[in-house]
Formats: sequence, structure tokens, C-alpha cells
Amino acid sequence: MNRIGQHPLSFSKVFFKLFVSVTRSQILSLNMGLLFTGLAIGPALGSLLIRSTGQTLSVFYAATMCHVLYSFLVLFILPESITKKQMDRARSKYDTELLTGGVEGERDSLAGLFKRFIIKWFSAFLSPLSIFVPSQQQIDGSASNHRRRDWNMTFLAVAYGFMLSVMVGL
Repeated sequence: MNRIGQHPLSFSKVFFKLFVSVTRSQILSLNMGLLFTGLAIGPALGSLLIRSTGQTLSVFYAATMCHVLYSFLVLFILPESITKKQMDRARSKYDTELLTGGVEGERDSLAGLFKRFIIKWFSAFLSPLSIFVPSQQQIDGSASNHRRRDWNMTFLAVAYGFMLSVMVGL
């Protein structure tokens, strides 16, 4: 018997085939559309649920069930983005970097190991945000090596944050 994620017509395979040729702008617009649709429909569904059950907590029970369903989908149906070999390689590289490095006197001490672990963890936690740091790009057609910064992702993050702050304030 096949697992749910291994079925020939599994959700993840159908989803991948539908959205494999989608551009970044289409993904962002779909994300924003779904966000605003949820903000528009959510309170209406919540009020209908409260009216039908007569209990305010029923909304929270429904939200909990949605989160459990979402967790189930992520854990068992959606495929892993990297292979097992890539995971093992990244894990061994991380362990090697964690055990090596640091100042020689701090390498053997417990405080040095703890400080190095906290710094590694914090930098690993924030490393996905580095995509918003402006990157250097070569200017096309210039005779000299002029470079400029590409601020597109930074401006996108600022605009998205501004939009969310305005939306929450409404």
C-alpha cells in the first residue's frame, strides 16, 4: 500500500505540476491575494461559527483543527526540498563548524562552547534575512568596473512590512 505522499496523484505532485512555471511576481501576488481573502472571509466564518454554536471558543477550536491539519500536511504529504544525502552533508558540516573554530583558549572551556553555540544559533536563525541586504551588481555596458547595489528585495520587504502594519492598524 502506498503512503499518501507516494500516491501517483498526490497533492504535492499535482501542486508542483500546476505551479512549476510560475514567476516570482505571480507567487507574491497569489500570496497577497490569499492573505487578503483570508482576512476578508475569516471574520465572517468566525461569526457564523459563533452564531451556530453559541460559544466563542468554537472559533479557537476550529483554528486549532486547521493548524493540526496543516501540520499533518507539512509533515506527511509535502515532499522534502532536499535529498537525504544533502541533509546528511549539511548536518555534518554544521557539526564540524560547531566543534571547530573560536579562540584557542575558549575552544576547550564550557563557556566558550556555549558562547560559540549561541552565536552560531543566532546567526543561523537570522541568516534567511540576508536576502534583504542589498547586493552588488555589475553595471552592464560600462567600460570600467562600476558596481551598484540592487535594493529591490530591501524595498519589497519595506513595502510588505508597511502594508502589513497599515492592514493591522485598520
